[in-house]
Amino acid sequence: MQKNFVILVILLFWGGSGKCISRDSAAHYLAEKFGRHFAAAKTLLAHEGRSAVAYWQSQNLPANVLLAIVAPELMRYNALSNAIEMISLEMMYVNFGQDYANFSVGFFQMKPAFAESLEKFALRHQLPAPVSATDTTDIKHNREKRLERLATLQGQSEYLALFYRVMMYRFPHWRYLPANEQVRWLATAYNAGWQLNGEQLQQFTTRNFFTIAHWETGYYNYSQVALHFFALLSN
Repeated sequence: MQKNFVILVILLFWGGSGKCISRDSAAHYLAEKFGRHFAAAKTLLAHEGRSAVAYWQSQNLPANVLLAIVAPELMRYNALSNAIEMISLEMMYVNFGQDYANFSVGFFQMKPAFAESLEKFALRHQLPAPVSATDTTDIKHNREKRLERLATLQGQSEYLALFYRVMMYRFPHWRYLPANEQVRWLATAYNAGWQLNGEQLQQFTTRNFFTIAHWETGYYNYSQVALHFFALLSN
């Protein structure tokens, strides 16, 4: 308990030293850096974002925090690429497993391995999860069902809720952070790997390796992009 309190004080001090981002500043930053990708993400936020928010609110989860975590991924979503990757997963992942195919799919760009790891952690620690123990056995039927969940916005919304519960279980002191600091840490974990420890996550909060596509030359800090979306959603 004492160790967690010390960590919390450090995080609050470190996070509190940053300036709040205004809505206008956030919109300008996102439009300038990401142009048409940001415009496309805004359209997705206005439509698909509503049903996701409604689900998270029904679960008493911080909807704006969760939406900000995945908002940068909406800029990477492409319907054609997604369709191709889904077909590849249906052929390779479903039949042979994640070692043969593990693409990011859906509006929130989730990988099957990401979903499976959350399922297993949640069941091991008795957290609310949309699956049972038999659903995590590595067989074709279960992989097919997992991919079906990932193919829908509802399914991905449930996995993001599960991600939030898992991270709050791993780092219970995060619950006491201001919402924008929760976004910073959760977005880092979502992008860099939820299984990283606190020290590793802190290192990744300052790294720039988020890009819209492989052919893009710009690299950005994922948590900073998420924070700008959070300002846009919250103001």
